[in-house]
Amino acid sequence: MPKLPKLKVKTIPGFPDWEVHDFEQAKDFPFTNDSIFVEGYKVNSYEELVQLAARESYRDHEFLEVMILYRGVVEGG
Repeated sequence: MPKLPKLKVKTIPGFPDWEVHDFEQAKDFPFTNDSIFVEGYKVNSYEELVQLAARESYRDHEFLEVMILYRGVVEGG
């Protein structure tokens, strides 16, 4: 498997700036409680994130952009 990129993470609501995380740290993301989008694709598990990152189109990327939308924001309150 190719080297996995680092993750630039932004939480909404939350931090106004991007935070950089090592890929392995994504194992602790709140996949079951919140909506997580990676490069515009919704991912529901760490395994889905690994599959997405392994795609040919992302192979040479240094970073993937991750947006974590907390449940209250997605559901409107």
